[in-house]
Amino acid sequence: MDDRSGRERALAALRRENEGVAPILPPFQGTWALNTEGVPLRDAIEDPRVNAAVQQRIAQRCSFDAFEGMWDWLTMAEAMGCGVKIKDGMGALTIDHVLGESIDTELGNPDPNDDTRALSNRGALDLCAEGDRYIYSTVPGPFTLAGELRGLEQLMMDSLLEPEALQSVVTLSIAAVNGYISFYSPHSEGVMVCESSGSPDLVPPETFSSVVLPGLRRSLETAKDGGGHSLLYISGDSSPLLGEISRVPMDLLSVDRNVPLDMCVDAVDCAVAGGIDAVAILSAEGGASVADDIASAIEAVRGHERRYFLAASSDLSAAPLENVECWKKLLDSHHPMADGR
Repeated sequence: MDDRSGRERALAALRRENEGVAPILPPFQGTWALNTEGVPLRDAIEDPRVNAAVQQRIAQRCSFDAFEGMWDWLTMAEAMGCGVKIKDGMGALTIDHVLGESIDTELGNPDPNDDTRALSNRGALDLCAEGDRYIYSTVPGPFTLAGELRGLEQLMMDSLLEPEALQSVVTLSIAAVNGYISFYSPHSEGVMVCESSGSPDLVPPETFSSVVLPGLRRSLETAKDGGGHSLLYISGDSSPLLGEISRVPMDLLSVDRNVPLDMCVDAVDCAVAGGIDAVAILSAEGGASVADDIASAIEAVRGHERRYFLAASSDLSAAPLENVECWKKLLDSHHPMADGR
């Protein structure tokens, strides 16, 4: 019988030593959890106790072993001057890009201690850490933040026509992201750097290699310097670039649905998270898809189970609760140590 806490299971997998059922990592459950319980995002920002209580209840109900203690990952965009709208179920959406008109706009490096949202995030992290699950922070990858500051379409034009401008914005973003990583690191056991706009589906391989990946390396190094684990999520099909990605200092790689798990575990030495198609679970019939995905994932990571986390391929979005609650039961059914916790 596996009587370890979720935190112990997660830490064992990060050490590549897990000998029991694979730990469950959502990976991005924050806004989904609040929406599931009908809690407005503004209420969660204004009172970290509300935020943390929802995250802990949902983690308990869904048997998550690890989860993000805060969902408000792009707060530094507003702190740097972007216009933002908080939309329930989706998070903070940038509606006005501070560098959209001119890259010469003077921007200072934001101080998280002056950022009300960041302070609330930190409070939620501290409250979530009082439980027995592994808690991590989520921050944007530098290229993703650059897209918020400049506007993604304009940033892509910069990559083609103004490479110096592109690098200038990314350099600003690296400094900002790393400042927030250092701010959150003492309050969580790991930092998940989420690179969504710097996806290989959106940027050409040469831009990914010369701009996106060096920024990620610096942010992951900052996470490790803070004494915690460096966790990485890259949106889209990163499979052709796994060789390059494997060389950044990460303790876990969380992959999108287009990346075959068997290819991923062969390419990297760190822990790997994924296996459940986050798009498929949006429908009411998604439970059947989850069952198939879990069976396939267990087979794909055979021989590498000691460093595998069951996770969705991206955020849980508007998935019905029952399509997430079932993960643990289905996972247990594939393992001889099933204890029905």
